[in-house]
Amino acid sequence: MTGKPEAVVKAQEYYDSSPAIAFYKNVWGGEDIHVGLYRSNEEEIGTASRRTVANMAQRLSPLAPGKRVIDLGAGFGGSARYLASNFGCHVTCVNVSEAQNLLNHEMNEEGSLLDLINIVHGNFEDVPQCAESFDVVWSQDAILHSADREAVLDEVQRLLKPNGEFIFTDPMQSKNCPPDALQPILDRIHLETLGSFDFYNDALRNAILRKSRRLIGLMICARTICASVKSCATITKKFATYREPNMSRICCVDSITGSTVRTMDI
Repeated sequence: MTGKPEAVVKAQEYYDSSPAIAFYKNVWGGEDIHVGLYRSNEEEIGTASRRTVANMAQRLSPLAPGKRVIDLGAGFGGSARYLASNFGCHVTCVNVSEAQNLLNHEMNEEGSLLDLINIVHGNFEDVPQCAESFDVVWSQDAILHSADREAVLDEVQRLLKPNGEFIFTDPMQSKNCPPDALQPILDRIHLETLGSFDFYNDALRNAILRKSRRLIGLMICARTICASVKSCATITKKFATYREPNMSRICCVDSITGSTVRTMDI
């Protein structure tokens, strides 16, 4: 690319800013900066956020030394350290924020993980890595920042080895969400839309048709977003959706009770 898309530039400016770094270090825990899976309203953010990582890792084929993972939008690198330290796999962190990348490197050094984790400054619409070089593409609450999500999914397809796996989380808009409810969120992240369950369903179906890939989607989404500005940024009910191994359905699972609340054939 000759120039970065505006959404990428805005994301970089935000995540490089001192207030954002301070917020995610002091409020979000400084390790994982994505939405967590909560078991109670009183649970610590860091605990719930780490549960999301563990939940995702469990849904993959067994990870082991020699496996190569790429994390698109890696933030502080918490997921990479979890995967490298628990499974011994190699993780490449792609992230647009140089400030976050510096902190990621420092924590990797402190954890003696520099040999298993490398950090690449870049955006996930144009990933500076070789094709078919990763067993797993991993992403958490990052694809929403792209103004061209189909380009991101094309990059995922390019990066994956044959029979590779793609697992991700992403905040999504519901089908019947009032436009006015989303507008404050869209204004903040400088986008016109969020992704949706139907969008990812169609995009993943098309990816399956184009190439043989095992695609697993673990998405944190809101069933409804209220119209008031105060509540529109609040996820009213936490859901996880995942790609079933038989590749015939995507399931929406209540992350509190574990029960399936929606399925969609693909």
